Amino acid sequence: KMVVGAPKPGENTLPECTPGKAAILALGKAFPHQLVIQDYLVDGYFKNTNCDDLYLKQKLARL
Repeated sequence: KMVVGAPKPGENTLPECTPGKAAILALGKAFPHQLVIQDYLVDGYFKNTNCDDLYLKQKLARL
């Protein structure tokens, strides 16, 4: 059974590209399930990676 408007076998189903600016498809906000407070970010990174390089830790804390 053929559905009206369905592509025929072997027919291109991709939409044609039009030149010009891209359109905005969606706007919105997303909140992650886990929020990391920036004060704990460096300490948490070094804990998770088992790294104890004090120079690198100080450098990341400054950033």
